[in-house]
Amino acid sequence: MITGGNSGIGKCAALQLAALGCTVIIGVRNAERGEKAIQEIIQKTANQRVKWIPLDVSSQSAIKLAAQNFMQTHSRLDVLIHNAADFDISRKKPDKTMDGIERTWATNHLGPVLLTHYLMEALKASEQARIITIASKGLLMHPKLQVHVNDPE
Repeated sequence: MITGGNSGIGKCAALQLAALGCTVIIGVRNAERGEKAIQEIIQKTANQRVKWIPLDVSSQSAIKLAAQNFMQTHSRLDVLIHNAADFDISRKKPDKTMDGIERTWATNHLGPVLLTHYLMEALKASEQARIITIASKGLLMHPKLQVHVNDPE
């Protein structure tokens, strides 16, 4: 499973895994982009075992629902790639999710932890499960930016 697997690094990872013959599930927020991505991956790899599931990593209820949907159809998860991210340096004011959490914090940090938690049973069912988190050096563009540890949002 790859969050944000419909574009960028996530899509490249999905293409490579599909080319190896793996079953690939991409988690995406937008159905149209998800469908377009899996059709392209299938066309390029001839692997029909590529699917998408609705997943907004900034939403706790969406994470729980995506994990439940996955668990209903899969007994194990070999690789979980946390790739979805929110990084909008033009945003000057906090943007809160429906859960009342600052969006970047929810998407880049809390969401991956929660998704891993909900999928832990499937990960434990795999002999050699892997959890991979993709991160960027985007904040290097702002070397004086500081995280307030007492209020990371």
